Amino acid sequence: MVREDSLRSLLDDVEARRIDRRAFLQRAFALGVTPRAAAAVLGSAGIAVPAGLAAAAQTQGGTISQAIASDPETLDPHDTANSVSWTVFTAIHNALIYKDLDLTYKGALAESWDISEDNTEVTFNLREGITFHDGSEFNADAVKFSFDRLADMGAKNPNYEMALGITTEVIDPLTVKLIFDAPNAAFFNAFTGGYGAILSPSAVESAGDQYGRQPVGTNSYKFNEWATGSTVSLTAFEDFAAAPGYYENTGSPHIDEYVYRVIPEPFAQIASLETGEIDAVGLTATDLPRFEDDERFEIFSANSTALNYLGMNVTRPILKDVTVRTAIVHAVDRNELVDTLFEGGLAQATATPLPPSIPGYDEALEATAPAYDPDAAATLLDEAGWIMGDDGVREKDGEKLLLELYTASTQDRGQQATLIQSQLRKVGIDVEINQLEVAALLDFSPSGEHDLFLLGWSWSDPDALFLFLSSDRVGTSNHMHYSNPELDALLIEGQQAMDQDVRMDVYRKAQEVILADSPWVALWMPISKTAVNTRVQNVSIYPTGGLLTHDAWIED
Repeated sequence: MVREDSLRSLLDDVEARRIDRRAFLQRAFALGVTPRAAAAVLGSAGIAVPAGLAAAAQTQGGTISQAIASDPETLDPHDTANSVSWTVFTAIHNALIYKDLDLTYKGALAESWDISEDNTEVTFNLREGITFHDGSEFNADAVKFSFDRLADMGAKNPNYEMALGITTEVIDPLTVKLIFDAPNAAFFNAFTGGYGAILSPSAVESAGDQYGRQPVGTNSYKFNEWATGSTVSLTAFEDFAAAPGYYENTGSPHIDEYVYRVIPEPFAQIASLETGEIDAVGLTATDLPRFEDDERFEIFSANSTALNYLGMNVTRPILKDVTVRTAIVHAVDRNELVDTLFEGGLAQATATPLPPSIPGYDEALEATAPAYDPDAAATLLDEAGWIMGDDGVREKDGEKLLLELYTASTQDRGQQATLIQSQLRKVGIDVEINQLEVAALLDFSPSGEHDLFLLGWSWSDPDALFLFLSSDRVGTSNHMHYSNPELDALLIEGQQAMDQDVRMDVYRKAQEVILADSPWVALWMPISKTAVNTRVQNVSIYPTGGLLTHDAWIED
């Protein structure tokens, strides 16, 4: 009787236009109304039916499948940092917040949050009416349970150390406060998605040490079956009610089943895509030409949260001079590197310390960054006293302008280093290339005996600048041996500024300092390409990777 009254009230509200389309869909799906019925109601009321909903009303159901390289280590988010595990349990578990398409943070299981003036407390206001897959209630107690459990046994989870510095306090059933030992703005990035999962306390208690094979979350798909060495299957969660704002569909997924197939070898994954056994695969440069003109597939591009760079060891005699370092930045042609080495658009030339895929990127800084200009490079080298010799190599006080470049011993790194060597030679800088195995390369760099260092980093938060350029990281991940107190102060401020607008302004200032000092040459941001079978309609891709299928449907 309660359900009938709720449906009648909903129909009255939509007919009288007291609610908009989005509010109607949220309430309708929460009451168990199918997409077909929801589309019919909207249509009869003369309200435009979203394209995805209209199609889903005709094609509700079906299965989508993708390859994973191995079995997950576990599906317990607190007990792993395994990438395959993350791929699967992110569809099962949800977090308090998510990162929107514009890379800003929005509420997922939380509706909103408030930050204390000293940035040490964040109070989350939780969504009402959310349930776990086992039917238990999502509330503040579940949030506290999850954060406490992570700090207690989550040493494998990437957020473990951060969780140790957080105390969780339940204010009321829909309000929870996180109290930080010290302000940590990186929290928002770290606790989006699967690694910030909120678990069902009753499910954890019931499953005990088998929770990793019986996970229970609040996200759009619930665990169904795990056939070791073969598949992990999930089914649509009928009561799902926390879809990110970039989806039109606010209820259960249109596609009924999501299957992850264990296919270890990349060539076998490609073969399985072509035969239709799986629906989506990430492509390499070698594979890309096979699929670009194949009408059975659509290719989606995404920006990787990574940056490749040419680091300059600022403690070396020649490179202590910022004029020389700036000249090197001017001498490197990023566009030539990308066009020559990454056919098919698998990279984007990037001049700023943060690539476009990471919050804090500021397109306006591209115009202020030293651009490719060999004439400017030559002028700066002249000013620094390095005069062109008869052999095409510059000299100063009888010393040749010779720099040693170290990089990994892979073919692609060798090609990249060789092209950079050629570009620098054009302005009178001689470069000697040394390639080492990655482990040996990373062991070698702390000694500071290198001049140039060609490598890349991957991180999804602007705190990457602290990891790779702060004084605290000299001798570890700061391969440039660069130290600037002004930058250090900004990077600490960025770590502690919980207000995201304030934080982004801090990182803009930090990037201005880096561009002026030129401790590295930002080169390119990698771009991933994913081929998707066109039978999966209305699929899209997140800006930094990962297929978005909640609005998608299957068209067989």
